Amino acid sequence: MSLLYDDPLTQLAFSVHENPKVYALLIGSGLSQAASIPTGWDITLDLIRKVAAAKRQKRPKAPEVWYKDVTGNAPNYSELLAELGGTRAERRSILQGYIEPNAEDVQEGRRVPTKAHHAVARLVQDGYVRTIVTTNFDRLLEQALQKRNVVPTVVSSPSMLASAQPMHSSDCFLPKLHGDYKEESIRNTEKELENYPAKFRSLLARIFDEHGLIVCGWSGAWDTALCQALKSSPSRRYSTYWAARGKLGDQAQDLVNHRGARVIRIDDADSFFDSLQQRVSILKQSVRNEPKSVDLLIASVKRFASRKKHRVRLHDLFADETRALTNKLKGTERTDDLGQNVAILESLTEPLAKALGVLGRWSRDDTSPNAPGIIRKVWSQRNESSAIQPVQAHLRGYPVVLLFTAFGLGLTQAERWEALHAHLSVRIEDERPGAAMRAVDKLFLWAWERVCYALKWQEVPGATQGVNALSDYLCNLFRAWSEPHAADVGDFDHLFDTWEFLASLAYLERYDKDRVRQVAEGKHEPSYATWVPLGRGIGKSEVRERLYEYFGESKTQSQLLDAGFSGGDPDFLELSLKCLDAMVSEMRRLR
Repeated sequence: MSLLYDDPLTQLAFSVHENPKVYALLIGSGLSQAASIPTGWDITLDLIRKVAAAKRQKRPKAPEVWYKDVTGNAPNYSELLAELGGTRAERRSILQGYIEPNAEDVQEGRRVPTKAHHAVARLVQDGYVRTIVTTNFDRLLEQALQKRNVVPTVVSSPSMLASAQPMHSSDCFLPKLHGDYKEESIRNTEKELENYPAKFRSLLARIFDEHGLIVCGWSGAWDTALCQALKSSPSRRYSTYWAARGKLGDQAQDLVNHRGARVIRIDDADSFFDSLQQRVSILKQSVRNEPKSVDLLIASVKRFASRKKHRVRLHDLFADETRALTNKLKGTERTDDLGQNVAILESLTEPLAKALGVLGRWSRDDTSPNAPGIIRKVWSQRNESSAIQPVQAHLRGYPVVLLFTAFGLGLTQAERWEALHAHLSVRIEDERPGAAMRAVDKLFLWAWERVCYALKWQEVPGATQGVNALSDYLCNLFRAWSEPHAADVGDFDHLFDTWEFLASLAYLERYDKDRVRQVAEGKHEPSYATWVPLGRGIGKSEVRERLYEYFGESKTQSQLLDAGFSGGDPDFLELSLKCLDAMVSEMRRLR
């Protein structure tokens, strides 16, 4: 089975993303149905009701049946409209009442651009779609485009085509094949739709030859000339995708077969275009950073960090990267898909996170940029994103978690214990006005912004199951990211476990000594008195023994105490180690 078996929408999203402006849209009345603008058939039934009322007939329950009983023929949109409106101007007036919104419509959200119109406008604004062929009379697409500051080149008659801006130089080229409802040159009878003017035929031949095609909301049932234009197109250099709600009609199926189109089953135009736009946007945002550019960044950090004379250049380099990240995060589109959002945020954060890891490993205090300032800046701007969904809201701090972890790992590898403790103790703003918390209290594992309650990290692709899902995930991620500063580390897992162990130790400093003592001596349950986020390794006896053996040495303990761990109190450090043991025991018991 292929990777994209039975998933033409994802295949289409890749094609649109990789081939900007190559795909043209062919859209019909189905796009505007959600805006309460009726289709031709809806208009036909309503006109039949109005004719019955004018004849002083009882309102028919089945207008099409009543029409056939009276005329002997099945209802026909073109014939009925031609009979009621003898001229194009008269037919335009009839249609205007079905399209033009009144004050109540606007207030109730009817006859205004729908989610599909706005999604199409976003695809145009982002440079993925330029050409939109439509049979619709309404101006909903134009309105949606204008909200995105895109001025379309609208062509609703051959005379307009002669003076219009060329297709290749337009931001959006919008041929309205059947005209505009405010103009008299509309086409809506069968006779008018049998053939297009020569200039329109030439235009369609060029569009269908040079572009791939995405069809949505168009049945092909009445538009003889448009069907013929599709059949006459000689080229198949790009694919055709046909979005369909139900079973295709004979004419549409004939065109699908003729063009070798892929049919995408959809619920409606809104969900189709919204999903397509989101997938294209996600592909745009999750494209991995160019390896050469990241390698150049890392090489520059290593070179500048090694000499005092490059101090200013190093500061400028990090300022630029921080500014670039915050700007990207502001414009990031997200969905309710946790895995997709995580991938996007990791891709955006990776360059700066790798650079901070190198900085932590190789720099010294007298040359180091303000890493705490970088973390504070990205943290403070997390609320400026457009995220509104719960998953999005809780993920706002994830890039800061990655930066916090990256710099901490670099410091841990360098055994810069004083700098590490200072890093863990950096004060960052809390949600409460004027309040601040230590970074370790806000960004370390499950302490991170209520993440254990809001996010199911086990659902992220590549994550493990169980309570250590986030810890395991970050370990695997940073194993891949740490090569620039930890290529010489023989046991990366031990480095990561050491970082998490020291972060847990620093976390305990939030509690007073008496409380820690009570837990260490078994007088209180750990989770009740001294809750601490624990990493993946400390629950494993062999890992814990290795860590305790190393940090139990008097020399290493003295270094930790001098660095500020446990407040510099040897007794507090010993109690903290016992407290962590109690936490591990309780976790095992609760499992």
